[in-house]
Amino acid sequence: MLRAASALLDGEWPRVLGAVIGAAVLFALYVVLAFISPRGMGMGDVNLAILVGAVTGYLGLSSWLIGMLAGFVIGAVISLIGLLIGRATRSTLIPFGPSMVAGALLAIALS
Repeated sequence: MLRAASALLDGEWPRVLGAVIGAAVLFALYVVLAFISPRGMGMGDVNLAILVGAVTGYLGLSSWLIGMLAGFVIGAVISLIGLLIGRATRSTLIPFGPSMVAGALLAIALS
């Protein structure tokens, strides 16, 4: 919030607009995923998508895309590892929030 206020005062309107659009689009995407598969995507993930979308959207479109896609890739890798070592089955619920945050951190580190 303070960074957005600072950006507005410095005249960096596109960054703030990117944060708002990034948050809205990622939220909408996760809402659709939650309605398609309520057991696979919880509302906590949908709420976290707002923050991840805002932070990565503030950094630009490429950071937003990396953050979004990296979250899914990291989640898939964690799920596959769990399946391969026998700690998870196809019906095991695996939290997706940590993968989302890891993807956002990767996007921030790469920006």
